[in-house]
Amino acid sequence: MGAFLASILTGSNPTLETDVSRAGDLSNYGSKIGEADTSTASDFYKAILSGDPTKIGQVLSPQIAAIKGQGQQMKETAAQFGNRSGGTNAWLQTADDTTLAQINKLISRLTGGAARGLESIGSEGLNLGLDANQQQAALAQQRMQNWQDSILGQGITGAINYGTSFLPVAHEG
Repeated sequence: MGAFLASILTGSNPTLETDVSRAGDLSNYGSKIGEADTSTASDFYKAILSGDPTKIGQVLSPQIAAIKGQGQQMKETAAQFGNRSGGTNAWLQTADDTTLAQINKLISRLTGGAARGLESIGSEGLNLGLDANQQQAALAQQRMQNWQDSILGQGITGAINYGTSFLPVAHEG
C-alpha cells in the first residue's frame, strides 16, 4: 500500500509504524544487553555480600590469583637474590600473611560497593521498565489518535454516530 493511501486509511504519520518498530528493536537490544550485564553484576555483588568464601573466591578468582602470583614472585626473588640470614627467612614467612591481608582488603573494599551497586541495579531496572512502559503507552496512544484522525477512522466513527442517532432514547419514568 502506498504511503498516501496508508495515510488516508490509517492516519497522518507515515513513519509512525517504522518509529514504533525501531523503538521496539532498540528496546529489545538494550533490554538483552542490560539484562545480561545487570544479571552478571547482581550475581557478583550477591556473591561478595554472601560472606561465603567459596562464592567470593569464584567471583574474585582473577584478582586473587594475581595477588597470590605477586606474593609468590616476591618470595622467589627473595629466595634467589636475598641473603640466607634470619631476616630474609622471616620476611619469606610473612609474605603469605601479606598476600592474605591484600586479599582480605580487596574483599572488604568491594563489600560496601556491592551493597550500593546492587541497590543501584534494582532502582535502574525499575526505572527503565517504567520508562519503556510509558513510551509504549504513548506510542500506542499516538497510533490510536492517528487512526481516529484518518479518513477511514472518521468514516467509521461518523457512521456509528449516525446510526446511533436513530436509536430510541430511554426515558426515565
